[in-house]
Amino acid sequence: MAWNRKYILSVNPALYSLMSNEKLSLILSLTVRKKLLYYGFQRLVIGITLNTMDMWKPYKDAVNTVLPQAKVVVDKFHVVRMANQALDKVRKSLKANMTAKERHTLMRERYILLKRKHDLNERDAFLLETWLGIIPELKEAHKLKVLLDMGYS
Repeated sequence: MAWNRKYILSVNPALYSLMSNEKLSLILSLTVRKKLLYYGFQRLVIGITLNTMDMWKPYKDAVNTVLPQAKVVVDKFHVVRMANQALDKVRKSLKANMTAKERHTLMRERYILLKRKHDLNERDAFLLETWLGIIPELKEAHKLKVLLDMGYS
């Protein structure tokens, strides 16, 4: 059984709008812990040494309660998503130093920054190299994103 945000929200969908509240996170965390312990997962998890998950705090806390010996590995989807968000934040921060035409062009072509190199066609690869050659900060942010992605490949 998957113990994630969807499950908790299915129990009470009204909680969705309150998810950012720290007290609610603590309550949800305790609820998940109780449910994991209630269903006897403690006996089933003795040999588990590694746990892949997102970093949603109530889920992380509950799993740490039931699997204290397991090392946590953040799943690839969430790492790549955060890297893409960070790269996009850098791209947006560079707008102030650009002309209106450059801002508009980079906004339209931002998807090429997020794609993997092997997924780019010839034109997109050229555009990517051009943007990275013009803007060193963007090149550095893109390089870090690629390195994070490679770490999970």
